[in-house]
Amino acid sequence: MDLSYSFYTDFQTREEIDEFLLAQARKAVEDHAYFKISRQGESEEGDTLDFSCKSFWVSTNLSFVTDTAKEFDLDVNFCLWISVYPSGGARFIQFIGNYL
Repeated sequence: MDLSYSFYTDFQTREEIDEFLLAQARKAVEDHAYFKISRQGESEEGDTLDFSCKSFWVSTNLSFVTDTAKEFDLDVNFCLWISVYPSGGARFIQFIGNYL
């Protein structure tokens, strides 16, 4: 299952939201050996954070958020792109519950 979730956050820096998201994901993941994190700074693709575990994969990209906000006239400043793997629904729900 693939999802996208756009929202407005009051965090002041990209680092704050990244650390918050990672902390919530770590709480939901049982086996931290399978928890992978990839960060890419400013580039043509934008500033990205990707993280994954056995249950789900999450990606963020700030340049795409800007384009989406303009295109749909939305007051959002962050977006998550999520893929939930088969049988990963429970861990994903735990992650979203922690996040909310």
